[in-house]
Amino acid sequence: MSYLISLSLYFAKNKPETEQINNLESHKLVFSYLASINSFDSIVNFETDQTSSVKYFGQINRSNASFLRLIWEYPDSRQAGVYKCEANGINVIGKPVSLTAESSVTAVDPDTKRLITELQKLSRMVEGIQLRVNSSETRIEFLESESQLKFFRQQAVEEALFVVIPEFQGRKYMLTKNRLLMTADQAVMLCGMFDGYLAEIDTEAEYNYLRDHMFKPSSFDYVVTGATDEKNEGVWINRCSQSRATFFNWGIQQPQGGRLENCQSFARYDSWLQHDFRCSVVTEGQVGFLCEVENYGLIGKTNQTSLYK
Repeated sequence: MSYLISLSLYFAKNKPETEQINNLESHKLVFSYLASINSFDSIVNFETDQTSSVKYFGQINRSNASFLRLIWEYPDSRQAGVYKCEANGINVIGKPVSLTAESSVTAVDPDTKRLITELQKLSRMVEGIQLRVNSSETRIEFLESESQLKFFRQQAVEEALFVVIPEFQGRKYMLTKNRLLMTADQAVMLCGMFDGYLAEIDTEAEYNYLRDHMFKPSSFDYVVTGATDEKNEGVWINRCSQSRATFFNWGIQQPQGGRLENCQSFARYDSWLQHDFRCSVVTEGQVGFLCEVENYGLIGKTNQTSLYK
């Protein structure tokens, strides 16, 4: 296809209609129209009777990636099914061409409540140890208990939740292994339980290292980090240090989410360039969170203290 004219998106339920042919069952998916965009006006058109909780974005760009996507604010099992994208255009000899691709979406309910409960238990264990030290136990007993707890956290929980890469400039980076249904604030709590914070990317060297060693090998479509412009649109602040973000590597037409998308992320489909992203419960595709941990005894970005330290 040498020239793209339009992109259209369709949806079919997981359970297809069944037709009887020669007493044999054949399955036929019945697709319904969702949205489309064309190269003439670049406006995303969609069915007006659909729920307002879905947002559509798209572009047709001959010099860069064209796309049409939808975002459900509050998805449920009704959105599970088969999605079909249809591309219409003209080939090199001027004849019309139509290409289609399908992708299945299944409904999964991550056990986020259990994760948060376990993290809260760990926090209470730390508080309990501190109370025992203040009341009757010796300093040696405290250090032994603290060491055992730290070993449990670092070895068992950390290995279960994160992928850890070799240190870079005295810092350790941990990327969630699997997709977690969490808000950015909950991700801050998760990083804090391991003496860290949502990563603050300050330099091009740091970005290049994370892109090559963490982003590219992952299975995520987006990786969320620590900068946000929630308080003041367009003014990006690092959540933990409260310093102004100093490194930007925006994708084309980014940031574009306005007040709907206020968290810094990096997108696979845009060569891991920077995008703004929704800070509320993340439900679009595969999304990971990147934590950063500074080593003790080293000079860090700021004199930061963990929320749960």
